[in-house]
Amino acid sequence: MPDDHGQSDHSPPNRCPRESIALDQIGTVDESLDESHDRAFVDMWIQDFVACAFSAADEVGIFALLAKGQRTATDIADALRLDSDSVLAVCRALAGLGGLTTHNNTFALTSFTRSCWVKQTPTYRGREFDRHRDWPQHKRIVETLELGWSPIDDGDIPFADGWLDGSVDPESASCFTRVMHSMAFAPSLSASRCPAIVGSRLLDIGGGSGVFSAAWLAHHPKSRATVVDLAPVCAASKRILEKYESGARVEYCPCNLFRDPWPEGADLMWISNVLHDWPLEKCHLILKNAYSSLPQGGCLFIHEQLLNPDRCTPSTTALYNLLMRMNFKGQQFTKQELFELVAQSGFVDPTVVYTYANWTVIKAQKT
Repeated sequence: MPDDHGQSDHSPPNRCPRESIALDQIGTVDESLDESHDRAFVDMWIQDFVACAFSAADEVGIFALLAKGQRTATDIADALRLDSDSVLAVCRALAGLGGLTTHNNTFALTSFTRSCWVKQTPTYRGREFDRHRDWPQHKRIVETLELGWSPIDDGDIPFADGWLDGSVDPESASCFTRVMHSMAFAPSLSASRCPAIVGSRLLDIGGGSGVFSAAWLAHHPKSRATVVDLAPVCAASKRILEKYESGARVEYCPCNLFRDPWPEGADLMWISNVLHDWPLEKCHLILKNAYSSLPQGGCLFIHEQLLNPDRCTPSTTALYNLLMRMNFKGQQFTKQELFELVAQSGFVDPTVVYTYANWTVIKAQKT
């Protein structure tokens, strides 16, 4: 399968110079903060979903159907009685991995897939993937195709539901926050150097472990930063950041983003890895609250892994888009989709101000 490590269309030439970005007295990480390492690590982390995207598509009959001719995602879903949005997410991931081609919203087999993944052909090799069919990842992709999503459970309810109503289990919140801290550490430290992110007070919305707030305060010691998240997440953040000097200066506002009033008075707002967790109607609500909270002239920064305009590449982001669909009925965005989303909420002048590995920072302003 082709490997996609190239720069996407939204990579601007304004990367910040390499420098020491120690979180105070923890030690410098400038040599280990390498975006090629970050990209390679994430590509490695997501590899089990590569195999299972193919085995799941095989199991539900997508390849066999496309052997008869190209189809749109809606056509595939109707013919196989599957969820259309989930079929679209899987087919885009497969296109990014070289398993399908796409043109004018239709999908077709590549010569590789026609040879190896169509059961009616003598060269079918799907049996070599039988071991993957017992993996949870395979079963969850199949369930997502059939039912629309395959949520992570938090006790007796989907994890996303607990996050929505504020009832997430403290132990689950702590575990999730530590994983997200690991995933966000290098991108957050890198973004904290961006010269476009300046101000006197930062709100870190859905801030999780608070790693960006701590890193930003290390670079802006006279400023303030507040993590806005559910109470169990704020508690987990305090434990994670206690070893960082700047972590002691991070403030907290326990808040349900959908039910509680947001704090006001900040001139900067940071929203990282939040919008992709939610269906579009929830994204609109988050950005509406963001606009109301910021003062005139305040700046919004959105930190996400963006898809290229084809919505199929980079391949890792296309797979991550599938994961967001599975877990939360969410999605990854293209640059243009995010530009339109923030504009619909009243923000103006959206622009890309920073990139690192698969990550992009988009800035917009409230007038």
